[in-house]
Amino acid sequence: MKKIEDWMVAQVKLVRMGAITGANNGNTAVALVRPNTAEVRLHGNHIATVYGGGMRFTLAGWNTNTTRSRVNALLNAFARGHVTTCKGQAHYSVYGPIGNDWWIATGPDGTGVLPGRWHGNFPLEESK
Repeated sequence: MKKIEDWMVAQVKLVRMGAITGANNGNTAVALVRPNTAEVRLHGNHIATVYGGGMRFTLAGWNTNTTRSRVNALLNAFARGHVTTCKGQAHYSVYGPIGNDWWIATGPDGTGVLPGRWHGNFPLEESK
């Protein structure tokens, strides 16, 4: 993992613990959006929300090495699977091809990933 991604994961943990409300480092920002829930932005684009039971993510229309790398670092730390590119199409290893929609990934214990695209509001685990 790159230094920026180590920093990002550490900031997400601090935000979720309530130790800080947010932080910026170059093109990456982490912010508290509600108790136990952190939002990650890359170049101002919302790419992930990490909450108690896992995370939701998107490439936000930017299927780039940097966007995939940030999402993969978060998946590695808070969920499971990884995002790759095959013939120009982004793929999520747990499910398959992904577009610009939001995807849900559950915790690292692998209790499940909601298959398919997720539109609209997403489920949030109440803070404990």
